[in-house]
Amino acid sequence: MSFVTRDVALRAVCGLRQTLERLERRNGALGDPARRAASSILLNIEEGNQRRGGDRLGRLLYGLVKPQSKASSRLSRASTDVADDSST
Repeated sequence: MSFVTRDVALRAVCGLRQTLERLERRNGALGDPARRAASSILLNIEEGNQRRGGDRLGRLLYGLVKPQSKASSRLSRASTDVADDSST
């Protein structure tokens, strides 16, 4: 079965291959990390594709995308608590 995110990332990295090779020839100190970063993207996507649940990833991701109004109200409440503590 095709994994669209991986397929798109693979095409992008393949499209960057010549640019990465030129960068590495011109400046090895920049080229090497750039090549490793491109490989890392693909490896991380593939690792994510292998996840089958049983861990806390879903809850962590939900916390990143849930409505910000709840988070902002907690932040304003926390900043008020800090201000109250510092005045005593």
